Amino acid sequence: MSASSIQEFRQKVLANSELQAQFNSAVSEDEFIETAVRLGAANGYSFTSEDVKIFLSSDQEDVQLSQEDLSAVAGGAVSFGNSTLCGYCGPQSGTSSRASKL
Repeated sequence: MSASSIQEFRQKVLANSELQAQFNSAVSEDEFIETAVRLGAANGYSFTSEDVKIFLSSDQEDVQLSQEDLSAVAGGAVSFGNSTLCGYCGPQSGTSSRASKL
């Protein structure tokens, strides 16, 4: 597998808003993978759709959270919306018992 090629191409995409825009039009995982292979080849990288699938599945296992993300996961973020997931929201959007203590 050409994981290094895919990783290099990924870094190029992250630094190039025009390439990112082309990925944003993908409506399915298969279309995203086809776009990656096509754009990769157009930019001098060589990998297959199977290589991309393997990279995507392994990449998700190796994700490291930023300090901001870790704080949010650990309860350091405040949701001001009406969300059943946050557990702190009142009956109206924008109310939060936790936010009033800040």
